[in-house]
Amino acid sequence: MFGDKLTALYTSVPYDNQEMLLFNRENCNAISALCSRGDCYNAHNVTSADVERAVRKLKHDKNDGNVGLFTDHLKYGTPRLMTMLARLFNVMLCHNVIPDYLMLSTLIPIPKNPQKSLSQSDNYRPIALSS
Repeated sequence: MFGDKLTALYTSVPYDNQEMLLFNRENCNAISALCSRGDCYNAHNVTSADVERAVRKLKHDKNDGNVGLFTDHLKYGTPRLMTMLARLFNVMLCHNVIPDYLMLSTLIPIPKNPQKSLSQSDNYRPIALSS
């Protein structure tokens, strides 16, 4: 039941390659315009300090639902890990590519209201667990 409901939801918006290319071009032009005015954020560069700040905001003991990574793996990681993650993010930004395994998500149905019927699909919302 949930699979059918989520399939209908996530396929309800048509995907058009030309439209996505146009969207990408418009975004690139908007970013270029910002950069030409000097409004870029740190020259599109992710630093290890940026990664550390983001990791500090993560909640403890949350997992990705797929690979087996937990937020604690990052929270207790060394400064070298933060540096390597910053490099990874910079390479992804530079080459405009995200590895497929980083785009995987596991959808978990969560009841909206436990007092209502748990057999009704409308009483659930999906939570995506991602790497």
